Formats: sequence, C-alpha cells, structure tokens
Amino acid sequence: MLIEPVQLAQRRGARGNYHQRQQQRKAEEHLLAAAEIARVSGISLESLVQALTIFYREEE
Repeated sequence: MLIEPVQLAQRRGARGNYHQRQQQRKAEEHLLAAAEIARVSGISLESLVQALTIFYREEE
C-alpha cells in the first residue's frame, strides 16, 4: 500500500501535534506547581507572571 504525500504530511503533522500537546501538559504541570508555591508563600500573581515573562523571553 502506497501512502500519498498528503497522507504522509498529515501523519507527520499529527505526531507533531501530539508532541506539542505532551509538552504543553508538562509545562502546565510545572506552572501549577509554581502557582501553588507562590500562593502559599505570599508571592503575588503579578510577580509570578513577571518572572515567567522574563524566563520566556530570555531566548529571544
């Protein structure tokens, strides 16, 4: 059975989407932990968002 180029691209795209969803889930777990630590430690949401923004933009 030959796989058409369109089908091959769709399969590759589906794998990429799966990987991205897995990475998103992993990041959300870490963010949840950070939010819980911040909440019980009295760190404001504003400070937490500011820190995340700095970390995210370090690579730019």
